[in-house]
Amino acid sequence: MATLLYWISREAPRPETPTSAQCSGGDAACIGQRLQAGIQAGCTAKIAALLAFEPQWTEGMFDARFSNPAWYVPGDSIVFTGNDLVASNAMGAQKRVQYFCVVDAETGQIINAGAPELR
Repeated sequence: MATLLYWISREAPRPETPTSAQCSGGDAACIGQRLQAGIQAGCTAKIAALLAFEPQWTEGMFDARFSNPAWYVPGDSIVFTGNDLVASNAMGAQKRVQYFCVVDAETGQIINAGAPELR
């Protein structure tokens, strides 16, 4: 029993997050991986604030909502996109919505977030 508890309590090795120096080439995937963990909660809250009703996120338990770093403007920002959101209207009709989150590539601050289909 003690062996089982030890095995369960051990943390799985996590992949290292790249540093700013390692991502200096302007690779959107590298910069996205570096910023990903820090933007999830803030971007999710900004997208949810756009909806009139409770959002229904359809990603899996271990999937990230903003997992696709779409493009990178050197020295400026990176745009994350996703489509794991189902929005509903007052009549109960549901629609899968694409969304985005623009993040400052250097500081990790959220610049903008939105879902064009909600306008």
